[in-house]
Amino acid sequence: RKLDEIGPLVVGITGSFGKTTTKACVAEVAELRGPAYATPASFNSYLGVVRAINEGLTAKHRSFVAEMGAYRLGDVAELCDLVHPRIGILTAIGPAHLERFGSLDAIEQAKGELAEGLPPDGTYITTADDERCLRTIERTEARVLLFSAAGSDASDITAERIEMAEGTTRFVLRHSAEEVTVRSK
Repeated sequence: RKLDEIGPLVVGITGSFGKTTTKACVAEVAELRGPAYATPASFNSYLGVVRAINEGLTAKHRSFVAEMGAYRLGDVAELCDLVHPRIGILTAIGPAHLERFGSLDAIEQAKGELAEGLPPDGTYITTADDERCLRTIERTEARVLLFSAAGSDASDITAERIEMAEGTTRFVLRHSAEEVTVRSK
């Protein structure tokens, strides 16, 4: 009910790793369109996201960035039913939580629930560098954007010349013929 009343742009983020960092970066960029609120810490379960909404989301927020954890099949789908993301980001599919899921195929199935949970006029973002992530795009009707740090020709957005030194990360972000240098604070 609170999400319906406030009506923020909702971004859902899942993956085997990189969710929390991606959430922080997306929330920072979302601030460009007005106040953004991201689920705190690792509040990425159904109850954690509900708590984050009830305790932190206010009428001033124009964007809500929800980290979506998966502890079993159906968890991400349940979170999508709760928050109705318009943008979904799948960071990676890997062996994290393999003991819970039993196989990488099951992890792929669980993480791909985000692709299915997006509306046709939504946007699904994932990596072009992982065949499992690429397979999940078949599960969405949303617009798909692919990113790459490995120079994949299939990507729409690439990170090139990545350097990490003195506590900062710097890279060149390329989209079509445009590029910009990005540096962490």
